[in-house]
Amino acid sequence: MEKDTIRKRSILGIALIAATVLTGIGLPVYALVPVDVTGPASLDLASAIPIKDQMCISHAPANWEYHANNTRLLGTRILRNNIEWFTCAWQHGKTAGIYDFSYYDQLFGNLTSRGIESLGCFVYGWGWWPNNKALPREDWPYYYNFTTAFVARYASTLKYYEIFNEPNIGFWTGSDDDFFEFSQKLASIVRINDPSAILLSPGIVGPEIGYLDKMVAYYGLQNFSATYDIIAYHAYSGRNAEMLAQKMADVRSWMARHGMTDKPVWITEIGMSTAVATNEQAGTPIVRENERYQATQVLKVYAQAIPANISSIFWYCQNDWCDVNDTEGEGRFGLIGCVTPGPYTYGFKPAGFAYWRLSQLIQGGTCFPRGVAVRSPAGGRIWATYFFSARNTTVLVLWSQNTATAATISLVPPAAGAGSPVPFHVTNYDYLVNGSLLTTGIARYSIDIGFTPVLLELEYTNPAASDQPLAVLIEFAHAPGMVMLLVGLPAALVLGLLFLFNRVGLLDAMARKRARGSAP
Repeated sequence: MEKDTIRKRSILGIALIAATVLTGIGLPVYALVPVDVTGPASLDLASAIPIKDQMCISHAPANWEYHANNTRLLGTRILRNNIEWFTCAWQHGKTAGIYDFSYYDQLFGNLTSRGIESLGCFVYGWGWWPNNKALPREDWPYYYNFTTAFVARYASTLKYYEIFNEPNIGFWTGSDDDFFEFSQKLASIVRINDPSAILLSPGIVGPEIGYLDKMVAYYGLQNFSATYDIIAYHAYSGRNAEMLAQKMADVRSWMARHGMTDKPVWITEIGMSTAVATNEQAGTPIVRENERYQATQVLKVYAQAIPANISSIFWYCQNDWCDVNDTEGEGRFGLIGCVTPGPYTYGFKPAGFAYWRLSQLIQGGTCFPRGVAVRSPAGGRIWATYFFSARNTTVLVLWSQNTATAATISLVPPAAGAGSPVPFHVTNYDYLVNGSLLTTGIARYSIDIGFTPVLLELEYTNPAASDQPLAVLIEFAHAPGMVMLLVGLPAALVLGLLFLFNRVGLLDAMARKRARGSAP
């Protein structure tokens, strides 16, 4: 009798374990939680953001024709490169005032001929990298002379100037007040020699809000605002692009506090390195996995920054460094990797394909920050960015904070409910390998949406209506991540109680058995 009872309880326990596991891995238990699809989807046309110069790159050796061609192929609108005093003056010495501008003539010439604008960023003192970060006060007059000559030479070529790179993390070795004094003078020299130049504030890493406050206090708010046309900062987030939203919000809040909400905002560096930690990992599949993950960060960065109205976003950088191995973090930020060493050959990394594909799809189109309606019973964190392309197609970048969750996507008129979807064709782009999958003539498209973003293009089947953007409705059968909470955790709780019950029953049975065994 006791054995039979224990066996029955054990079978029940195993069943509950199975239920917990199955619900935890996302089998279709979510049908128990229906989706509320009442009410219209919305498309806020007033929120439209034109896609102009958002797709940008920081640093590429575009003085070489081959690399300049890749800059254009990627769809880059503006390329950011250093302006280095030593590069132009080293042959004659710092005090001579004689400069060789051949590098910059070639660089700007290659970019201009390909329809790519340039952003020049002042950085570094005297010497070769990395031993050139010091710029002592006694060198300032010579640097100012160089700046005067440089700006006068490229007044008709170079439109944008960033007044120094990352002074808050070591690219400036003097005091903060010294930098504020130096940068004020540098900006005034640019403005005097090219009144039409557009000046960006120094590219602060973090962004470190306290440092920005100190700079404004030193300049004076009115002078700071008059000096800089654009607010620039660097927003590196490592492997967690979702941190970008808070960084952008922090800068907007800082601008509002100082009455500068009317100024454009540029992120002049953001990226992720695909380097590995040890020499043993170099050249292994770990590198390839990092490269695939880097591609997801490209889509997440632009899909967050563009609807936040960041005017230009510069991915750092175009090319990996071919003269270092996979452990060199600074040398593995590129969209383009090194295929063979000496003579070097190059190839697109997955991140390069992701950047290129997104640029091809959205350039010349429009972003609607409020164009996607998500129907989910209990919320859930969904990132959904809506673009209407120049080809009159809808482009979506979608991901969630959890493992892949089944969703259904529909196109609906902005004032209509979910019951009147518009038929469309959909292309699902596999940007990791530069592939795609086309599905034609459907009213609803089912797909799993998880932490790896998906890139979709929806094209109306009715050409007559194709020039009108439609709202996007995404229906989840449950909130991502809620299955385990709604079913799995209660099951686990019951399992725990059953275990205790089973344990008590087993001990009781054993006690009775011992009692019988010891009876006369």
